[in-house]
Amino acid sequence: AKLGSLWLVSLVFLLCNFVLETDSDQSFSQIKRVNHEFSMQQNSQTKVTSLRKKRSALDGTQDVMCTEQNQHFHDQLSKKEGDFANQFQFDNETNYSLALAWTGKMDGRLMVAITEEMFTMAKPSRLYLSTDDGKTFQNITSRIDNSLIRKNNGLQNHPLSPGTVMIVVHTEDEFSAMYITEDGGDTFHRQILPFLLENTLYFHPTKEDYIIAHEASSRDLYLSTNMGRTWDKIHSNVLSVKWSTYEKDDDVTIYALLSGEKDPFESFWADETSQVENSLEKCTPVRGQCTWKTIKSEVYTFGMEGKFLYISKHLTDPDSYEDDVERLMEVSTDGGAHWAEVQLPTVTEDRFYSILDMSEELIFMHVDNPGDTGHGTLYISDATGIIFTESLQRHLYPNFVDVTDFYKVQSMRGVYLASQMESDNSIHT
Repeated sequence: AKLGSLWLVSLVFLLCNFVLETDSDQSFSQIKRVNHEFSMQQNSQTKVTSLRKKRSALDGTQDVMCTEQNQHFHDQLSKKEGDFANQFQFDNETNYSLALAWTGKMDGRLMVAITEEMFTMAKPSRLYLSTDDGKTFQNITSRIDNSLIRKNNGLQNHPLSPGTVMIVVHTEDEFSAMYITEDGGDTFHRQILPFLLENTLYFHPTKEDYIIAHEASSRDLYLSTNMGRTWDKIHSNVLSVKWSTYEKDDDVTIYALLSGEKDPFESFWADETSQVENSLEKCTPVRGQCTWKTIKSEVYTFGMEGKFLYISKHLTDPDSYEDDVERLMEVSTDGGAHWAEVQLPTVTEDRFYSILDMSEELIFMHVDNPGDTGHGTLYISDATGIIFTESLQRHLYPNFVDVTDFYKVQSMRGVYLASQMESDNSIHT
């Protein structure tokens, strides 16, 4: 590509809604270390596979939208209508961060947000819309009042409503604003948020009007029950949050990890290995209000998908000044009523657990190896989530980043791809 231009190659047979982000100017400050966290892959968090929803993994049926899109592609292929790979050049474009999302259902609509931020400075951003599968794009920045789109979370499409996209923008005060379209980008309405939105939104897996927002700096938790038009504060001092995927919970049950620190800025001065008594709580909101119930104390981190609710906790006293403070895993399959210790190796503070997939009523779990090696051991569980079997040694999980090559092939049940690091540091799939 020539200087001052940005190229986009689109394939019309990319199926199902997605958001793609590319950034050719990542700085080291953006790389976050995960070796002290129990984490879940992003696709495990956002692609919620509740037992309430039909899934090909369980009943052999495909998602209705994917089936329709697949048929649409084959119809085009049989008619030999046009090319299936398109290239578009954004001329005179000097920003390098690009986020892309489908904004419709089989109507060729793509929305692209192009931004650039560095520290506290932001360059003017642009919003583009294509209605022909990426062959051409129209600049629609004026439809959002030429606002500055946030780089990391500015383009968020609704997983249950194909035409709904939320554009998060900067404002001149301490709050954020969103421009919401429900017709694929033709029109937008502006909504001022009562908080600063720095993270992605948590969309309910089956109720499209229900959305959770977590304000990272203040740790406040907000709930909207009308597609982001109004928000109610439902908790404070929250470290992480998830919608329930346990089939016996109420449809709108929320799980949240509450920090034992009263002041969110106390952790800045705390020692890296110090541990407060974080607690795992749950609630079912009624008319925007929540009554929270503690279901587990002394929780380090947690994850949830399907019937599995996992926590990581300290095995030894983190304030005992021992060299190796260990953590272990526990699992519940009844919404936190009962817990069992998982048969996995304990880890020290320089290592981590990572759940890679829980969508098949079993768990793929990565356990980091000692010494910042960039690899660990991949385990697979039985149906109880308690007993694990070693699946792959030297499983690639690079240091200092929160992604791995582990990949579930959605169209082929039971098929997974993973990368393994050899003793000479070469990698194969």
